[in-house]
Amino acid sequence: QRWRDGDVCFPVGGKGGESPQDVADRALAVLRSILDDHPSGVVALVCHSWVNKAIIASLTPTLKLKGLQDVPQRNCAVNVIDIPAAGVGLAGVAGSARWEGAKVLGVDLAASQVEQGKL
Repeated sequence: QRWRDGDVCFPVGGKGGESPQDVADRALAVLRSILDDHPSGVVALVCHSWVNKAIIASLTPTLKLKGLQDVPQRNCAVNVIDIPAAGVGLAGVAGSARWEGAKVLGVDLAASQVEQGKL
């Protein structure tokens, strides 16, 4: 409930546990590093569901990180996110200058939906 109320810095798991903000900061930093290393290509990531939820919620202005529990993620979910090579700001996202123009195009898709061109 604390996360839904906006307390996304509240950690779980006791000492050493992570909050949604910790997960998002870590995941977005790694994602940016990967994208910087591959500026002209398509990148595929395989992540745990809560990492996916944190990235998707962070990059969706209508959700923001407090809405990460509303992001559906089945096992082996396919998500499609378009992130421009360079950006100039997205309010509320760690390293916001790097995420402007990011668009979540599909969430929790089955692999068969992607193969059929359905987003």
